[in-house]
Amino acid sequence: MTIAVPATPAPPVLDPVRFLELEITRQCALRCRHCYSNSGPAAGTGEMTTADWMSVIEQAAAHPTITTVQFIGGEPTDHPAFVELAEYALLHGLQVAVFTNLLHVDEPLWELFGRDGVKLSTSWYTADRAQHDQITGQPGSWDATWANIATARRLGLKVKVGMVEVLADQDLTGGAEMLTMLGITDITRDHARPVGRAARRASPPTGGDLCGRCGDGRAAIDTDGRLMPCVLGRGFDAGNVTQTPLAELLNGEAWHRVLGAIPRRTGAVHACNPDSDGNDCSPAETEACNPAYDDD
Repeated sequence: MTIAVPATPAPPVLDPVRFLELEITRQCALRCRHCYSNSGPAAGTGEMTTADWMSVIEQAAAHPTITTVQFIGGEPTDHPAFVELAEYALLHGLQVAVFTNLLHVDEPLWELFGRDGVKLSTSWYTADRAQHDQITGQPGSWDATWANIATARRLGLKVKVGMVEVLADQDLTGGAEMLTMLGITDITRDHARPVGRAARRASPPTGGDLCGRCGDGRAAIDTDGRLMPCVLGRGFDAGNVTQTPLAELLNGEAWHRVLGAIPRRTGAVHACNPDSDGNDCSPAETEACNPAYDDD
């Protein structure tokens, strides 16, 4: 008996995209050992222009389900038009999430971070200065980021923090205690996923390395305009926003193929929150995704 398999299988039943990650640059002063996008000081901003990103923001605002755009990188604040793009998103009625390393923050950035509709997230690795700087590849990064986390709290800003285990002896517990002392409670822990700079060189990352919720309520666009199911699912390509309107891509055959190709987890106690404003999904082989970055 031969079973006919459709060329494009029906996609799984998932939530429509509400949260759109905009990877506006791979430029970053840091060169973190686990960086999913291989960002660094000379990585650049890709093919997308400021006008291209403005068009994406307009299309996101016009989309019937998208409510939030997250600026991510690389270091998104290193993009020369970052503030302009964030304000453009706010002007169009979108919520704005910013995932930044908080390494260098000037007055215009603090002003933006304090605006209604803006949510701030960062990474923090350990209570140990040397370990943190070893992970980021930048001497002095522990001191700079910690000082700006403290400044954010002093200004009354809510900060969500992602902690990723990269080193075997990393003092994650001590780092979390430092954050808690500042009144930060939105903290998630994860370990480095085999994507980007942390990829296992012997075997390329597969869908099994992901949490299983990529594309479920969220999508991402990289610096060259590629539509992906999330910034970690960068091996999946659903078309390019410079060639096809965003709404058409999200309704298109390539997007449905991508959604169908990602292994989906069932029965997990916790599931990744597709509205999260941080990179908080865990690999599919772990028991459950960490939902600490809720969209509250």
